[in-house]
Amino acid sequence: EADSDFDNAIIAHEYGHGWSTRLTGGASNVTCLRNVEQGGEGWSDYLGLMLTTDWASLSPNVASANIPRGIGTYVLGEATSGDGIRPYRYSYDIANINSAVTYAAVGNSSFSQPHGIGSIWCTIIWDMTWEIIFEDNAIEPDIFNTSNMVGNVAALKLVNEGLRLQPCSPSFVDARDAILAADQAFFNGKYRCAIGRAFARRGLGQNASTGSSSDDRVVTEDFSPIAGNALSSPLSLTVCSGE
Repeated sequence: EADSDFDNAIIAHEYGHGWSTRLTGGASNVTCLRNVEQGGEGWSDYLGLMLTTDWASLSPNVASANIPRGIGTYVLGEATSGDGIRPYRYSYDIANINSAVTYAAVGNSSFSQPHGIGSIWCTIIWDMTWEIIFEDNAIEPDIFNTSNMVGNVAALKLVNEGLRLQPCSPSFVDARDAILAADQAFFNGKYRCAIGRAFARRGLGQNASTGSSSDDRVVTEDFSPIAGNALSSPLSLTVCSGE
């Protein structure tokens, strides 16, 4: 039987739980990620993807973004190209790989709680990472090189800071808005359009709603573009494509 300790994505995934639970709601509160609609397993999968991707081998294009990634392939005795343990592999290729993975899937019981629901969130922020890479037309080969805050490194920074800014028991909408707030705070809204495209293409658009509670599976998806920056001066306005 394969030992999961030899799978770096699994190690990173489990470490990621400490990361997400300690940043959400503050370091002294580690009980903020227990609601039904929260991305805890997704943040952990995302960290596994980010830290095990051979970024130097990829290019800032759709062909690289479309490469499917499975989580837990080693423990299943699969090749690294295998399906892994999630309902769908992670890929930007929504047409051929994971078209079922949109916000509405939170209400689909075939997506288990918490792992299946978390995989929806990871799919969305993995798409977001590639949208940011596309915008910068750049990939930093060393994900730990924070002196080059572009593309994949900038995306990881936004996800990290979004954890700090989101409320306790966050819905996907809350987590989305926290990432947008982080972009405004750290990059002056530079990536707002890229972030908006990623969320809108998976049903977390401008009018998406979690309803009255983030502790159930009742959500409403929306594919409307997320609005650009508010008017900052009479002559300065960010307008995202499609608005």
